[in-house]
Amino acid sequence: MAAPIRIIVDHNLTDMTEENEFTFLWEKLIQDKTTWYKDMEEVRKILIPSMMEKSHQIATTRSQIMIEQGVKRIQTILGKEITRLLELQKINPDIREEEIHLAQTRMDSLLEHLTRTRIRLDALRLIRVL
Repeated sequence: MAAPIRIIVDHNLTDMTEENEFTFLWEKLIQDKTTWYKDMEEVRKILIPSMMEKSHQIATTRSQIMIEQGVKRIQTILGKEITRLLELQKINPDIREEEIHLAQTRMDSLLEHLTRTRIRLDALRLIRVL
């Protein structure tokens, strides 16, 4: 399952995600015209693309951290299982090479899929403070 990465960037391209959860704003938000920025060329052509690029950079960095954590977790959990099977095989001939190979294949597959993940923009919300 994909984990969402929520990014909040202000008009100064400052990452506000950790500093301000904007929880106090949700109660005060009102619906605005969806075209409020259409006549503001600087907002459309410079500010919004800059904010999106900054958000993408932040999300890329955070996703790399999440991927690294996932890789470590997979290696820890499945690595211990593979080691356990190898050690158990030394004293128990009923542990087949196939079981060990299956665990190794599962770990390799998970690591491959995890390291191939990419971020994508699912939603964009512009909040105008008046």
